[in-house]
Amino acid sequence: RSLGLRSQVVHVNGNSCVKVYKQACRHYLEEPKTLVLSSGATLNMFTLLSRKSLMGKEDLELYADLVSMKANASDLPSLHLPLPAIRPPNLRFWTEAQLNFLTAFLGHSLSDEILQSLYASRVIVYNAALCWDKSVFLPLVILDDCRNKKSNVKIMCIERQAILATYNSQRTANFFCEQLGETVGIQLPYFSAVSSSTFIIYSTAQYFLRSLTSQQFRNISHLVVNDVHLHDPYTDILLSEIRMALSNHQNLRVVLLSQMGNPKKFTDFFGEGLQLNMIKQPEVAPRVFYLNELHSCIALAGIHKGPDIYKEIPEAFRANNPRNEQMDKCLQAYGELGTDAALRPFLYAVNYDLAPVNYRHSLTGKTAVHFASELNKANHLRLLLFMGADPYIVDLFQQNAISLAAMNGNHECIDVLNSYSLHGYVVKSAKP
Repeated sequence: RSLGLRSQVVHVNGNSCVKVYKQACRHYLEEPKTLVLSSGATLNMFTLLSRKSLMGKEDLELYADLVSMKANASDLPSLHLPLPAIRPPNLRFWTEAQLNFLTAFLGHSLSDEILQSLYASRVIVYNAALCWDKSVFLPLVILDDCRNKKSNVKIMCIERQAILATYNSQRTANFFCEQLGETVGIQLPYFSAVSSSTFIIYSTAQYFLRSLTSQQFRNISHLVVNDVHLHDPYTDILLSEIRMALSNHQNLRVVLLSQMGNPKKFTDFFGEGLQLNMIKQPEVAPRVFYLNELHSCIALAGIHKGPDIYKEIPEAFRANNPRNEQMDKCLQAYGELGTDAALRPFLYAVNYDLAPVNYRHSLTGKTAVHFASELNKANHLRLLLFMGADPYIVDLFQQNAISLAAMNGNHECIDVLNSYSLHGYVVKSAKP
């Protein structure tokens, strides 16, 4: 402050940087906001509880106030989903077409490393991009290994949505040239197909949670939980149940599939486990700036006050509606693919006033500009700025488009943002 500047040290995905601001700027909060639990989230949490023993007297009174029908937790129906007894698979050797199908997976060369990690630890976090097709590849690798070793196996694959469970179960069944209910099964509210010869079962976190009161992880050797990085409420609660179950089921193996920069928080949560991280963060060489350089850079920058940046920070569990869900999916797809085609649905929504150009993801607070800057998509960034996007908006990790471009060494995007900061506008080049 004695130099007339303000600074903030930021740590993201193992990278660190120091942000320097003018004294009058308020790009970040002096004190973090107090986290509060919304009423909708509270109601959802109590609805998920299926055992009265988990709730104290005060909790039951609160639950009765929230639910108009005055029901208590013991009234919630629990599903009885009996799984066939666990046993070794008795499968024929795979054909050449099946072996070629497996070889086409990006993670095929890591099969031995994955299996070694699974035997070395009860929990592994497999972190890789969407194109690695993890939720189909991993169960097949585990099943093949158990077949060769003649060991008992029952693999439960947990997806976030029913449509994903249906799609991936059908693809896996097609691998065996079978119908659902044979080697590969599915358990959903409206459709269930499981037999005594089923070794891979797809379900959703929400549906599987309701079966735990009767099932208690019995007859399950491996749990494969997909998309844990999205922090779906049902998935997060399931992870808590799995952590408690590991103390009673010593032979249970858990595979968490994610797509995030640093998956260490999952092994920290379980207190054990190994990481297989296929998403490598770019190493950016340190850049040293002297005081006169900082003053010369900042002198040309505009002043952006805190209220303008923080006025629309979304709640982590804000009200769900079809528009928000669709826009979250659009941003998520663009963040994973980064292609022109992935950006078009978002631009369509903006052009037809279905969503603002500064729409923020419900969980991360990121806007399309964040993703474009992080992926070094200079043309996309230029177009979004032309449409009125604000590069100074920060996400829930205190990152804006400028800091993301700088931390990743994305010089094209840095040039675009510098031009925008100096002139207040950009020239549109091409529309995806």
